[in-house]
Amino acid sequence: RGAAVCGQLYRLVTACFLHAGPLHLASNLLSLYAVGPVCVSFFGAPATAGIFAVGGAYGNALSYLAAAPPSVGASGGLFALVGALATALHLNRDAIGPSAREARSALAASVFLNLALGALPKSRLDSAAHIGGLLAGALAGALFTPRLTRTFTKTGTRLLPHPAPCRPASPCSAVYAAAPVFATLLRARIH
Repeated sequence: RGAAVCGQLYRLVTACFLHAGPLHLASNLLSLYAVGPVCVSFFGAPATAGIFAVGGAYGNALSYLAAAPPSVGASGGLFALVGALATALHLNRDAIGPSAREARSALAASVFLNLALGALPKSRLDSAAHIGGLLAGALAGALFTPRLTRTFTKTGTRLLPHPAPCRPASPCSAVYAAAPVFATLLRARIH
């Protein structure tokens, strides 16, 4: 925490790759295994990695601004992936069908459970990091989700990108564009 105050803001990202022990690492790896491949199918591998890293940094920044105890772990980045995925499912709910709503409900239940556990007395879960990552991921999902259309073929139905997608050139440009806001807030908290 003190190092981030001294201008070492890269620690907001590197904390995503540190864990409090083997069980913490295993639970985050299991979560990444569950949500990561689906995010890669929607956004591609580079954008998924960017959403994870930027969402983790945003989660850690919100944790810092909320004066939460120092924390480590990938959960801010994981919540960013969940937020992006939930948004992608919502934006493509007509093309995907009822399974999009079911998947969003499962994601919402997981988010609710984690936030409820974080609200318990003596909890070591960093709800501020979870919320910050979730919001950053939802923003990324809203900006970068390819719009899908249902196409009927001889072998069944397929989901294909809409013929005229509206996507920024860089998958994380808008998420990075908000970085000055967080930098200003961090500077205000430091002084």
